[in-house]
Amino acid sequence: MDYRIYIYSPCYKTGGTKSLHQLGYHLNRRGIDVGIIYLDGKKYPKVKKTLYFDELNICNNADVADDPDNIIIVPETLTFKLRSFKKAIKVIWWLSVDNYKKSLIWNASKERLAYRGLPSFLIPLEMIYKVLFHNEEFYYSMVSRKALKNVYHLYNCEYARRYLEKKRIKKSSMSYLCGYIDEVFLHQIYGENKEMILTYNPIKTADKEFEDRFFMRLSGELRDLIIIPI
Repeated sequence: MDYRIYIYSPCYKTGGTKSLHQLGYHLNRRGIDVGIIYLDGKKYPKVKKTLYFDELNICNNADVADDPDNIIIVPETLTFKLRSFKKAIKVIWWLSVDNYKKSLIWNASKERLAYRGLPSFLIPLEMIYKVLFHNEEFYYSMVSRKALKNVYHLYNCEYARRYLEKKRIKKSSMSYLCGYIDEVFLHQIYGENKEMILTYNPIKTADKEFEDRFFMRLSGELRDLIIIPI
């Protein structure tokens, strides 16, 4: 069976993986042929069961046709897969800019050495190891502005949009697509002693001046609001 849209996904459960599956699920409900491709280390086996939606089609990496009518969607950590395609429409969904940065060869090498308790001056050797034994994943990751300009981009937050702007990606080459919000966060909790608390991740804030103005305005409107950075 031929698919029109292929979505590359890690084969472990994370919020990003779930977002990719939900995208495939909703496209499928609209009558669009979608194929999910799982990555498992250096191999790309056919996984018999999907992680979240059993009705989604699963296909192998080798099944993807490099055809102008096909669309290839990858999360930001799997940009290296797009280098294999010349004719198909290529899309990156930026679910986490920080994860993208961590996946680049220098940062990935530095983090692995730190995890193993080894000194940072070994980073060049670790990079050589990755190029030799994980060539596709690290050597062919999309980094340059030129490579990223030939791709359509989906971003899920202002932080990601500004990052793409810095990469000189045109507005016509990007669109906003928010990830899912788990149902557990949508249920209202009732209680006599409930406080109005807002938590946020300051690392995700691209504009500190905007952040200060936003919270000042919000605090003025909601006097009892407690703002807590996490």
